[in-house]
Amino acid sequence: MGQINTYLNTLFLTLLIIIPYGAWRNKTTQILIFVVIDLWLISNLAYGRTYYSMIPISSYGLAGNLSDFMPSVWSSLRWYDILFPLSTIFITGYYSRLKHSDPRNIKIYFATLGTTLLLATTVIMIRGGFRKSYERTLTPARHATVVQTHTLLGFIIYDCISSLSPITHEQKRHVYEWLDHKNAASSLIPDISPRRNLVLIICESLESWPIGQRLNGHEITPYLNSLTNDSTTSYCSHVMSQTKGGRSIDCPLLVTAGLIPPASGCYSVLYPRHEYHTLPKALKQDRNAKSLLLTTDSHNIWNLGPISRSMGIDSIIGKGHWDTTHQIRGRVSDESFLKQITERLTYDNLWPAGTPIYLQIVTYSGHMPFTIPEHLRGINTSTVNDTFLADYISAVNFLDRSLRPLIEYLKSRPDYDDTLIVITGDHEGLAEVRNRAINDPVGSKLVSSSQYVPLIIINSPVNISTDREIGQINIYPTLLQMLGLTGYKWKGVGRSIIDIVASDSVDSYGTAAEISDLIIKYDLLRDL
Repeated sequence: MGQINTYLNTLFLTLLIIIPYGAWRNKTTQILIFVVIDLWLISNLAYGRTYYSMIPISSYGLAGNLSDFMPSVWSSLRWYDILFPLSTIFITGYYSRLKHSDPRNIKIYFATLGTTLLLATTVIMIRGGFRKSYERTLTPARHATVVQTHTLLGFIIYDCISSLSPITHEQKRHVYEWLDHKNAASSLIPDISPRRNLVLIICESLESWPIGQRLNGHEITPYLNSLTNDSTTSYCSHVMSQTKGGRSIDCPLLVTAGLIPPASGCYSVLYPRHEYHTLPKALKQDRNAKSLLLTTDSHNIWNLGPISRSMGIDSIIGKGHWDTTHQIRGRVSDESFLKQITERLTYDNLWPAGTPIYLQIVTYSGHMPFTIPEHLRGINTSTVNDTFLADYISAVNFLDRSLRPLIEYLKSRPDYDDTLIVITGDHEGLAEVRNRAINDPVGSKLVSSSQYVPLIIINSPVNISTDREIGQINIYPTLLQMLGLTGYKWKGVGRSIIDIVASDSVDSYGTAAEISDLIIKYDLLRDL
């Protein structure tokens, strides 16, 4: 509220919006504009509650995604959002009764509009221009005020400007010098007995805090608890969620490509054919491993088909390839999905024993709003007052039960000793209701105030169990080391968790995020 931009930009945009009525008393056009703006604001509000950002310009073309995520959209709305359409309904009634006795003075109106624009522009120029003025608001202390200060229109303008600007020689040199310095400082010494296969299970919205916790005398995640307590399992409980606008599709970028998602927009939509160096490609290069993605998503969700090919995935078995008899919120339930995967691996020769493989599995039942049918709930949540939190606990418990058959099958395979099984959450799950969950009498004793996802590595060649805070970006180099792929040309922008724990150091991710942004945006890995 202390920024003059907040008032000048808002006043200018307001005057701009009401031109039809303010200048020409055109009520019909004005009401139509108000309705469109209502829809625009509500859409961005719902998006922001999930992704902590307004809708990037590139994502306006992804409206088709909504058909698969409508339950999440509805659950993000609040009763007070009705004030948006109510304001339009009120003004429509007001206009209908208004008699225009006041004379129109178009010159004065546009003079006021122009003066406001001039003042807003002057303030921006004094602060170094629009881009610099905007980026001053992107500091850790002020980033949440971007839209309030520069308006939603300013957010879109900056999104367009930043996506069109070419890379400078200084930026490119900075990227390569930083990577050279980082790689020279990283050990990644192959001093362990590496695994040949990788099974990566990415669990929708799985946070760390339910693991090891009890509710009403019962474990929330009894099977995951048994896995984390196994001496052959590495467990990192405080992995910071680093996904951004793409959310679920961002996780494979972090975990399998060692890159942090771009600051604006979704990489899989903006840059689906850029060059990415990934774990599937490294495994194929080193041991001719085939790579499979098993998911309930369709190929067009977040541009999954094209980006998966760019990431080195050979085949996708997705929506339309699973028995949909047992569903939750319109998708195959995790229980049915993982059971079907187990059956296909057992009987369909999907993965012949002894054949190197990269297998990526993505669950869905843990997606917001987390509602699990009553007959599938396996834990008593009656003492939890907050319905959202109770639903989340039930969803995590359901996932825990669903994972058991698949993991036990993988352990029974003759090539299990050569297989690394990784279970992790794609991103945090509680989003903007975290504070509400923490204030619940039961939630206050369970829920973490931070956005941590778990990293569970089964049949790990080295024990790196730790409760230190690390990032999702550290998973990629860790898996490179555990798979014996330290000779692969791309080491990622993070450091191996093994190195971090051994050196007792702390990672800072600010520069890594900047480097990743430039690499992805300008396709810099193509020359690596």
